[in-house]
Amino acid sequence: MKKKTRYIVVWEDCRKNTDVARRFFVPGYRGHLPFFLGEAEVEAFEKKEKVELREEHLLKGILCGLYEFDHYPTSVHQRGDRKTLLYLLNVLRNGFEFKSIEEMIIDVALDIREQDGNDVSRVILEVGSELVPRSSKIKSELICDLWATASGDDFKFLERIIALVAQIDLNDVYPGAREVIRYYGFCATVILNRRHYVTSNLERYIYPEITKPGLRQRITALLENPEKCNLEDLRVI
Repeated sequence: MKKKTRYIVVWEDCRKNTDVARRFFVPGYRGHLPFFLGEAEVEAFEKKEKVELREEHLLKGILCGLYEFDHYPTSVHQRGDRKTLLYLLNVLRNGFEFKSIEEMIIDVALDIREQDGNDVSRVILEVGSELVPRSSKIKSELICDLWATASGDDFKFLERIIALVAQIDLNDVYPGAREVIRYYGFCATVILNRRHYVTSNLERYIYPEITKPGLRQRITALLENPEKCNLEDLRVI
């Protein structure tokens, strides 16, 4: 897993800075607009240096900001502002020429994962799974980030992975991801000691479908010594 980087979401108050509302497609808007700043920009921001805000900052900021709305809202997260943020997502989708919200979510998540790590891409995908609840592609990417960001002995994320795998149409997932999704789902059931699932699905779904030698070797090691395998050992790079 790529080392964690620093990032922040800056909420610009459009009541104090009406130019921001005009610049970003909502003239007259009286709420706050979120802008995502990556590590280099955070350093400049903290030094009070000028950071030029662009549409990319707003797009990433909205996706992270919607997560804040749902999980740890503050005084800047006004219920009525959510409608404006969703409107702006469509404006930005058209501006960046994405064919769909799904495509936009995945593209932004992949970019932000490369630049800023799995923690923030997971946030993007969590929001995406709510915005496009039937997207198997978003859920498959989310599963990978859930495993990559897990730590310690808190295995609640394993239950989440099992639930997500059950919701995925593997025919709608990128071919290279299908084996990984089956693999993570199976690993989760072994670690949680779901013996019935392990026994009934190993020969029917796992060995016939997972052909990559590295994944098969990890499955064998996990089945032989489940208590000795840790999450990092099982993670797919």
